[in-house]
Amino acid sequence: MSSKKGDFFSNLLENFGKEVSKIGSDVTEMLTPSPSELGTKVPAINIIETGDAFEVYIAAPGLKKENFKVGLDEPEEGEGKILMVGAKIVRSEEEENQKYLVQEFQYETFKRAFEVPETVDDTGIKAAYTDGILKITLPKVEDARTKPAKNIEIW
Repeated sequence: MSSKKGDFFSNLLENFGKEVSKIGSDVTEMLTPSPSELGTKVPAINIIETGDAFEVYIAAPGLKKENFKVGLDEPEEGEGKILMVGAKIVRSEEEENQKYLVQEFQYETFKRAFEVPETVDDTGIKAAYTDGILKITLPKVEDARTKPAKNIEIW
């Protein structure tokens, strides 16, 4: 098992690069592309690493928790687990027939995929949707958690 903290983010960037390549963009020229720069309608994300977990934040205002599907995919042997996040919104006929003058936010359907590091305890993954933000917490296995520094008394 690898316990390098950088693995999660390097894998994330690699997966991000694959997503961007699929839509024909040149990743090497983009430092931190926004969803609008990608030409797709995917929500922006933030990923934070704490001592005990990785936290994925997905900005998706205007949705309901029922719109989301979050799952853990276990691909073929030898490959890492994949966190799959998606949403699908079915618009009513009334909403479809509205005349928009400007419509910049719409997440009809989106899917995002993130490689999950081996240091994640996949039995404890939790998700919550509050105030337009989907937060997915991926707890670390005990061995990968940051341990507090041990103070040694000098006498």
